[in-house]
Amino acid sequence: MKYIRQIIIASAFAASATLCAQAQASQPDSLKRIWHATVRGGYGKIFNTNDFLNGVNAAGVKLEKYTSYSLGVGVQTTGRSEWEHVHNFPSFGFGLYTARLDHPSEIGTPISVYGFYKAPLRRFERSSLDYKIELGMACNWKPYDEPDNPYNITIGSKATVHLAAGVEYDYMLSERLQLGGGMEFVHFSNGAMRKPNKGLNLVSPYFALTYMFGDVPKFCRKPDIERKRGHEIFYALGGGVKRRELDNAPDTVSIYNDVKYYVATLSGGYLRQYGNKGKFGGGLSLVYDDWMGSRLTTNADGSVDKHLGDFGKRLTLSVFAAHEFCIDRLSVVTQLGCYVLKSNDIEQDKPRINERAGVKYHFKNNMFVGVNIYAHNFSKADFIEWNVGHRIQW
Repeated sequence: MKYIRQIIIASAFAASATLCAQAQASQPDSLKRIWHATVRGGYGKIFNTNDFLNGVNAAGVKLEKYTSYSLGVGVQTTGRSEWEHVHNFPSFGFGLYTARLDHPSEIGTPISVYGFYKAPLRRFERSSLDYKIELGMACNWKPYDEPDNPYNITIGSKATVHLAAGVEYDYMLSERLQLGGGMEFVHFSNGAMRKPNKGLNLVSPYFALTYMFGDVPKFCRKPDIERKRGHEIFYALGGGVKRRELDNAPDTVSIYNDVKYYVATLSGGYLRQYGNKGKFGGGLSLVYDDWMGSRLTTNADGSVDKHLGDFGKRLTLSVFAAHEFCIDRLSVVTQLGCYVLKSNDIEQDKPRINERAGVKYHFKNNMFVGVNIYAHNFSKADFIEWNVGHRIQW
């Protein structure tokens, strides 16, 4: 649970707190941000990605539909900083989310606290087409429990990460009232902190009603924003904790979840900034993973001993392509990698392709800190990576 609490602090609030702090620095008083409150409701589909969701549960029914509700509070930017003009006057804040899933007696009724960022793809006179990102934490699950809830391989812990993305069309009904409708994708996972952890994916249309606590001004972007271009070399050290895969030993999940495997990462590469919103490039990533080549033995008293494999078998090397979406000093990181060096003569084989997705924040001295989900097959989390690094710019 202590790792989940760290995820809450770092993921749910980092983006909103960073943007809020920067928006307050050296700003003219004439352009005040506008607070707003939003209520939202949706009805959608559960992706049936594992046996539990497909009906292998105590009730023998598929989990197919869900309803969701959320309440959000945030601020509408008005152009006090240059990055607000670059991103077409976005809004950001915090929210509370809940979903009622089919057959909640075995999976629970999640309640999330999240931070959100919403920015227009296109603005019109009284409306806008927006994209949004949400990142936070969910609790109130009924996770896998060997004696009491043995079928729920979808959620393995009482708390998970809440990750959502979507598009929304908003129309101003009056000077203060806004009606919106859109489509969102929501993902819940604990980042392999505890197993089993197949994860839960939801998609739904929704409607939203927003009240502005101030008159919305006419947005006018600066015509003379300097287009940023540049290059950087970066390097980072990271680490995380994971649990053993449990697909072949479901009856010993409670014992295996007590065994921790440690991961360390060293990565570096090159990025080219092609504009104010983004960078692209690539690099190399070296990963040390306790789990690779390890084995467990069970003692007479039921306890488990961990035995590490050869050191060389615990190492993997991959090349990756990278992109960063830039919101001032905050970056949304995505990487697609391919292993070029990994052991093939051990039981714990990994898919050839790997992915990273996360956020990082750059300080003025070119140091940065970040958190990523390291995954395979675009769906299966391997571990949560916390990192610190440095960049050289020119």
